[in-house]
Amino acid sequence: MPPSQKDNSMTVSPELRTVPTIGAPRQASPDLLRSVFRRHAAGVAVVTAHGERPVGFTATSLNSVAAEPPLISFGVGTTSSSWPVVSEAGFIGVHILGEHQQELAATFARSGADRFGEGTRWSVGPEGVPVLDDVLAWLVCRVVARVPAGDHRIVIAQAVAGDPDGAGRPLLYHHGRFNAARLRVPVRAALRALEGHTAERLLSGNELGVLASNILVGASGAPTGNSLPSGAYAASNKAAQL
Repeated sequence: MPPSQKDNSMTVSPELRTVPTIGAPRQASPDLLRSVFRRHAAGVAVVTAHGERPVGFTATSLNSVAAEPPLISFGVGTTSSSWPVVSEAGFIGVHILGEHQQELAATFARSGADRFGEGTRWSVGPEGVPVLDDVLAWLVCRVVARVPAGDHRIVIAQAVAGDPDGAGRPLLYHHGRFNAARLRVPVRAALRALEGHTAERLLSGNELGVLASNILVGASGAPTGNSLPSGAYAASNKAAQL
């Protein structure tokens, strides 16, 4: 090849040529959707509203939609006992639950439960919305839209007040259970491992990813010890709404 010409071809490594093995696809169905989302970890929130009586339900579908204006969204089933009030409420409350509130999450997910009974500590907040005590964070939001989506409605609301300063760590929901976010290894042991690596060389992207996943991923029954496991712990999720 003449010196004036450059070879712009690329050599593809064998790893990049390998097609990953996937399972046989299943026909789409409600069961398939539920099975897939059992593998998706989610934080746990309680949505509240007030009509003739206070109502509320546990939700894992909470999302931050936009910062300007500050919008959130969540899904609620039209057969939910809370829907008649939520369908007409001008304002709703959104509460981020902590790992110490598994029982509260179960109460607001249980059909027929007295959700605002003696076991639930709450007060009347801005715009008359029920605000739960001792949560990690809460918002009171003005409802701006209710979008039909199958047997649910996607509620979009704009935050008008709130408090982000509760103490504790978040509660997670996966594989049909509420769980605390747990450390996979003691933090000091992980930091010692990190210091040992960086003293000799820089960690690769993959090594950093494995280290991070083993320090901070939430799951019940996560292993503990002074050595880092080799893979990330798989968390799963299922929406909790009644």
